[in-house]
Amino acid sequence: MTRTARYLVLLAGVCLAVQADVSTAQKPAPGKKPVYDQYEPSKVRRTRKQECLRDEEPSGAYCVRLCQKGYVAVPNSNPPRCRSVEPLPPGSLPGPVRKETGSQRKPPGAEKSTAPSGKY
Repeated sequence: MTRTARYLVLLAGVCLAVQADVSTAQKPAPGKKPVYDQYEPSKVRRTRKQECLRDEEPSGAYCVRLCQKGYVAVPNSNPPRCRSVEPLPPGSLPGPVRKETGSQRKPPGAEKSTAPSGKY
């Protein structure tokens, strides 16, 4: 009978170890980071005499547009990026980084074109 009792104890220990492995395998990874929607804001190169507009901020030789409503700037990103304030729903895959398109306004006081008008 002692031999049978030893086998039962050994079998119970194996069952507990298998259950512990299964329960840890089902838990989500603790280091999983949330996923955000991102885009690159438009930028324009300005000369030293030109200043950035009100809706732009300087970044090196460029003036980069401020992030849209509901987005924040990603610190230390090169090129500059904006990400959504709220993360995407769980299980969502991140999309490609979009580029903001649109025409940039010329700053006030920009040099006017000196091209000949054709009149002599």
